[in-house]
Amino acid sequence: MSPPLSSRGMKAYLKTQMSRYGEGAPHRGRRTAPTCFVTLSREAGAGGYPVAEALAGLLTGSGIGVAGTPWTVFDRSLLKVVVEEHRLPEEFMKDLEAMAGRTVPPIVDEMLGLRPSARALAGLTCRTILNLAAMGNAILVGRGGAVVARDLPGGFHARLVGSPARRAEFLVKHHGLTLREAERLMEEEDDGRRRYVRRYLKADVSDPIHYDLVVNTDRLNHVQTAELLLAAFRIRHGLRPPAA
Repeated sequence: MSPPLSSRGMKAYLKTQMSRYGEGAPHRGRRTAPTCFVTLSREAGAGGYPVAEALAGLLTGSGIGVAGTPWTVFDRSLLKVVVEEHRLPEEFMKDLEAMAGRTVPPIVDEMLGLRPSARALAGLTCRTILNLAAMGNAILVGRGGAVVARDLPGGFHARLVGSPARRAEFLVKHHGLTLREAERLMEEEDDGRRRYVRRYLKADVSDPIHYDLVVNTDRLNHVQTAELLLAAFRIRHGLRPPAA
């Protein structure tokens, strides 16, 4: 339920970052500067994408991270990077999307060797998350990023939650859904995300131990939530606040 990152924006980010490392993955190349990244987990309707976009703007404006590289949000666009990085056919986007939903990739095709297994696709997704995190200036939304990248230095891991009523209200207002549709979507997306992290990462996505900060967005707008995340990011990494 988030606007996709434009192909131009995604490619501009990757081109800038690859120029720092050459053609190899960043964890195999020579690091040229310290890197920072953010993972953002969210309940459906808690404002994950707009908060991530607001935070990207704040981080870019603050000069945190790799100089000359704007912070970039990878939500659904993360799956585009998985497909491109691992040279998968474009049709595999549907399989990657289905893995966090109520459906699963066609098991018959897996058995016949016509496409990678769901577990193999999850492994490729984890590799892409680690690569983007290591390149820095990336906000990685979903796909268990906090669990996948928890051992990488420079990370900040946050989760957004909210009451069912307020989250449903957000979906009705911003996505043109009826209340019943919003409630059904919340149930399906939250259940799919829980199952994905449990099945492929052996973790509980709602366990606060995975995160540096868990924020209830019921009484905060997207910019206020992003400002709170930025303040916590600075504290987590020992960065001084801007001069008044």
